[in-house]
Amino acid sequence: MLHIWEVGDATDAVYREMIRCPGIDVAGLCARLGLPETDVRSSLDRLADSALIRASWDTADQAPPAHPVHSADPVHPAPPAHPVHSADPVHPAPPAHPVHPADPVHPAHPVHPADPVRPAHPVRPADAMQPVSPRLGFQALLARKQAEIAVQQQALEETRLKMSSLIDDYVAEYTEARGTGLERLHGLSAVRMRLEELAARTEYESLSFAPGGPQTPDNRSSSTPLLRELLARSVSVKTVYLDSIRNDPDTVRHARWLDDNGGEIRTVPHLPFRMQIVDRKAALVPLHLEESAQGALLIEEPSVVSILCALFDMVWTAAAALSSDAGVTEGVSPQERELLRLLAQGLTDEAVARKLGVSLRTERRMLTRVSEHLNAQSRFQLGQRAVEAGLL
Repeated sequence: MLHIWEVGDATDAVYREMIRCPGIDVAGLCARLGLPETDVRSSLDRLADSALIRASWDTADQAPPAHPVHSADPVHPAPPAHPVHSADPVHPAPPAHPVHPADPVHPAHPVHPADPVRPAHPVRPADAMQPVSPRLGFQALLARKQAEIAVQQQALEETRLKMSSLIDDYVAEYTEARGTGLERLHGLSAVRMRLEELAARTEYESLSFAPGGPQTPDNRSSSTPLLRELLARSVSVKTVYLDSIRNDPDTVRHARWLDDNGGEIRTVPHLPFRMQIVDRKAALVPLHLEESAQGALLIEEPSVVSILCALFDMVWTAAAALSSDAGVTEGVSPQERELLRLLAQGLTDEAVARKLGVSLRTERRMLTRVSEHLNAQSRFQLGQRAVEAGLL
């Protein structure tokens, strides 16, 4: 029961015995519990420290008013240099200086009961201590624990402040030495807000991949104000779309508006992922390549950004201008050649359609047209004829 007071089993037993036998003395506790006197007195000290025992009011008048001393008092123990008990028959008080508990003659010179040199007052017997309700003791324990917790919380807060300062110093050094690193943006709203910030700080160039085929009305409406602002500041705007936008009048209209106002538009059969590069210093790429709406990763590490810029330049060089016929060769368009390449990699029709930015129905219609053009009766024969024609 008393383990919450952080005392041992012996102390628990002493406390319970004092409850069961009011007024029991040290000798009685030793006899009933089978404990040595030193263990009983140590237990009484711990009980007093835990506010579970206190002096009995029945024997309060036996103690001197100025310096009350109890033979088993753990709070005011006898001076260690003179360990003598009041009932010690070996060192009786000298008869030359008899002192009584209520002696009015020597009020300024109280004599301690454990002093072997000076006369002693009668000391309270062991039964002068009485147990206190655990409820009161628990209140004292709770107050003490709360004070300890307050000290620990203060130490924890001081540690947190030191760690915060250390982290700030580390980030400052890391940023200066290696770039500002990476930032995760979760959700479409966060990505669009950061795009607005990037557009506002763009100084000379904006490069982007726009996969997914025809652009949705929502994408066009959200990008138009940003593009208009960039073009008004004479920023170079280069965008690569999929060839499939050529079959969507609304997307073509939007692309031609951009081209007519100073932007540059090109198309390719396939794009690896959506990307936005600002001044060749920062790049925004999807957290998940197949689900760009889930969020984006803002990259400002120079070495990584330079690699992404090289990828853009390579794709841009191979792309066809919007005003061209998209490089139809041997009666097969670049988009249809990309379809053959993706099928040769073992992708399903659904995966090929997603990468080309077209519907499954359109993908199968393209496949039928290429098969007819190469006079292939099966997919195996289509692959063989494509290799023979140099399309793979």
